[in-house]
Amino acid sequence: QLLPAASMGAHEAGVRRCVDTGAGKSMGKVRQIEGQRKDGSSFPIECTISSHVEAGEIVFTGVLRDVSERVRAEGEIRRARAALESSEASFRALTEGSTDAMVVHRDGRLVFLNPAAAALIGLDRDVATGRNLTDFVLPDDLSGVEERLRAVRETGEPAPLLERRVRRADGRVLTCETYTVQLEFGGEPALLSV
Repeated sequence: QLLPAASMGAHEAGVRRCVDTGAGKSMGKVRQIEGQRKDGSSFPIECTISSHVEAGEIVFTGVLRDVSERVRAEGEIRRARAALESSEASFRALTEGSTDAMVVHRDGRLVFLNPAAAALIGLDRDVATGRNLTDFVLPDDLSGVEERLRAVRETGEPAPLLERRVRRADGRVLTCETYTVQLEFGGEPALLSV
């Protein structure tokens, strides 16, 4: 028996409806249902049923496909997404209240900055997000900053604490201690500079 006993009533009612009316709500549609193996264990299957008349009688044709692997993979993806969202929510909660300026950047562009970073550079977060990190670096410091970030990306090793000058949006220059680490943000590699 391919269907669990609990599903047989609905299946038989569907067959009767199709025989009586010539139409069934599942005819020609792909549906995912629960199948049953010989050992009694259940597994997900995709089922497509069609009917046609042959020699005056309705003949049903069913195409079944075991989708256990796909369902398992979809479950893993859902769990990974939930874990990622939870991790990012924790990250945001941690950084939002910090008095340390923190920016996440990918390919040189700011993808996140906390309120302390926005105050440090003198821009609203919405305005600063998407800007190039080097917009806030003095020209004399640019090659050193780019080399430092490249080393973190290539080695995965954090860049040690170092004094750097930061140019605010109003043109004022501040000296800050910074360090940079690699992390995953939004499911992709990025750098966090504090």
